[in-house]
Amino acid sequence: MKKIVIVRSRPAFYLLLLLMLSVNANAQYSDKKLPEVQPISLRAPDNIKIDGKTTEWDDKLQARNTIDRIVYTICNDDKNLYFTARAGGAYPGAKIVSGGLTLTISHSVEKKKRDKDPGNVSVTFQTADLVKAASINAKHYHYWNNLAGNVMKHKGEIDSLHMAIDAQVSEAFKEIVVTGVKDMDTLSVYNTEGIKAVIHFNDTFTCIFEMAIPLKYLGLSTDNPEKFSYNIKIGAQRLPQRRVAAGQAVAARVQSMGGVQVMDIRGGGISMDAPIMPIMMGPPDRDMVYLGDDTDFWAEYTLAKKII
Repeated sequence: MKKIVIVRSRPAFYLLLLLMLSVNANAQYSDKKLPEVQPISLRAPDNIKIDGKTTEWDDKLQARNTIDRIVYTICNDDKNLYFTARAGGAYPGAKIVSGGLTLTISHSVEKKKRDKDPGNVSVTFQTADLVKAASINAKHYHYWNNLAGNVMKHKGEIDSLHMAIDAQVSEAFKEIVVTGVKDMDTLSVYNTEGIKAVIHFNDTFTCIFEMAIPLKYLGLSTDNPEKFSYNIKIGAQRLPQRRVAAGQAVAARVQSMGGVQVMDIRGGGISMDAPIMPIMMGPPDRDMVYLGDDTDFWAEYTLAKKII
């Protein structure tokens, strides 16, 4: 841990900084104590909002899944099923941005049947604009690789980067894809059906993913709650295809990502907004394998009734 030197001329400022670092460290430590999947049914807070923030949870979620590398909570009220996930660090957030996240609900709890159950309902939130997704991730990686180690020194650049990512996420994520619900397919994020999804990067460049699905589309009700299965899948990182014309210069560089050398090949020069094409230069690295494959897990949940 870095040694923090307190300058006497600004004691209140540095005391606040120390407190913020301590709170963040304690949150990470408590996350590691969480179970792999959520073990309980949970009523949604009365003030729940699908806004890319976890303030209604006091930033404390219910489970930490090491397959998807997310900390998450699933909950409900009498109208909706809610899913909230926090993806910290460089790779999980980048994977969600480029690969998207799918929540699948199955009425089957049998392991051999739930994956292919014809009654399954899936809701996917991802972008079709892979160039914009690559640009978001380039900025995201830039923060974690070059700025996160000294946030006070780079505060101005970090603020600008955060604003740029926020704007691009809003532009890139415009559609929600639904399968398994009659007469429903691709919806606008502004749909009137009540299905909501949002992605947001908070001040520490942690990706927050939230989704709400009306229970009526899932065939579920708190009047007669029954155990069901749910699956959380994060798609493999998708990269935009970029054609290079004959004779066009192709720029390349080798950098370190997650302890493995990665070559970025970009047509026509290198810029932070250029699509990244990672090529392994050494033994397989678990972070690169994580980014390159779909990851998912199954768990079970029973709707929570309102306590009167």
